Order: sequence, then C-alpha cells, then structure tokens
Amino acid sequence: DGFINMTAQADPVSIEKAIQDINERKYDMVAVGRALLADAEWVVKMKEGRLREIKPYSEKVLTELN
Repeated sequence: DGFINMTAQADPVSIEKAIQDINERKYDMVAVGRALLADAEWVVKMKEGRLREIKPYSEKVLTELN
C-alpha cells in the first residue's frame, strides 16, 4: 500500500510551495522523478519560469521510454 500510483497524472506548475515547505522544515527533499521522465529539461524550464513549456507526466510517458 506504500507505493505511488505511477499512472497518475503529474503536472507541476509551480515550485514555490515546495520551496516554502522546505524553508519551513516540513521535509528535506522534493522528488521530481516523474517530471524528469516526461521532460528532461524540467529543471531548466522551472528555473527560467517557462512553466507553459513543461511537458506534463502521464501514463503514456512510461510507454515512450523504450
């Protein structure tokens, strides 16, 4: 029961909440694995504020990784 549903849609649109939570010591690390699977340039696009260009993760991404 501890596994995350990897077929669920993941469409991050802001990193501000994660930064706020880390600053408030709610947790130490944020995983962006599914976002990176969908869009290898996710980090650069987030950093540059190019949120509309981010390709969202979906179940289809898993079938395209081969």
